[in-house]
Formats: sequence, C-alpha cells, structure tokens
Amino acid sequence: MLQNRAQNFTLMNNSEVCELMLEKKESRVTGVRILGKRDGDIRCDAVVMCTGAWTARSLSQLGVRCPVVPLKSYSFDMPSSAHPLTSLIFEDKHFSACCLKEGMLRVNIYGDFAGFDQSFDGRRIRNLLNIVAKTLNA
Repeated sequence: MLQNRAQNFTLMNNSEVCELMLEKKESRVTGVRILGKRDGDIRCDAVVMCTGAWTARSLSQLGVRCPVVPLKSYSFDMPSSAHPLTSLIFEDKHFSACCLKEGMLRVNIYGDFAGFDQSFDGRRIRNLLNIVAKTLNA
C-alpha cells in the first residue's frame, strides 16, 4: 500500500473491490468494500477503477454495460540470433515476436477467449511452442 498525504490518496495493490458503495440520492460512488490484505470499507471522494478484465463486472453494479471480455494469452522468451529491436508478426499463425535484447526473443501468442478461467493446459502450451518453433525454424 502506498500513501501520499501531500496528494491525499492511497494506492492499494492486490485488493479486490467486491462492492462499490453508493449514495443513492446523488447517484455517486462514496467508497469501496474490499477483500485482501485490509478487508473492509473505505470511504472516499473519488475511485479510480483499474480493473482490466473485471471492468464489466465492476461497472454492472452501476447499471453500466461495458463489453470487455477477458482474454487468456501466453508469452515466453527463447534464445534467438535476431537483431535487437526486431519485430515479427505472424497473423496467420496467431503470434508475434520481438527481440528486446541480444540473444533473446519474446514471443507473444494471441489469446484464447477463456473468460475468467485461469487454468494452465500444458498440452495447449506444447502445441503453441511447436507452432512457433516450426515457423521460426528454431
């Protein structure tokens, strides 16, 4: 948790907002109910929502429809002789790669529409690694 008294804010990482606290008369958010390192209610004048894939779920409490869909994606580093700052995009194979430093290639594989499923499927990873290896002749 980061507190900055001069700016009057508190940044709380790894805390799940389970409910927005609303003032019905003025239709405004007056705080949040959190789960995490510090369970409980936090009253505030403003809330900045940085919820990523959970944005739609969070905003639905306010009656706001936000068509954000969670996407599971994969990335890994592998040895490469590519020149630093080289970028490769293989749309037909559904992955991209870039060389961020000498001798290493960062491969990003386009995601699966898996919802909030965070499970790990080793077979899926092995298949993706084979596609990348064949494409890059690695």
